[in-house]
Amino acid sequence: MEQDLIPRFVFMWFEGSENVNEKNMEFKGRTSLFTDRLRDGDVSLRLTGVKHSDNGRFRCYNPKEMKEYYVDLKWYLQHFQLYYFY
Repeated sequence: MEQDLIPRFVFMWFEGSENVNEKNMEFKGRTSLFTDRLRDGDVSLRLTGVKHSDNGRFRCYNPKEMKEYYVDLKWYLQHFQLYYFY
């Protein structure tokens, strides 16, 4: 997946393992792949600790299928108040 980042990769899976050498450090420790689902064609990627700066369009490229998929991430914080009653 990518955004307008340098290095541009949020996550790269290559020959059965994650290639961390190409990974953008902003996403270090925040991405994970459901490897047990890969055989079924599920390439879902989990992003944790989502921040406002993560907003944007991400591209997922599958070289075996030669297909691209896009995800638009829109994160926002809804302000709320917490009331305590005694």
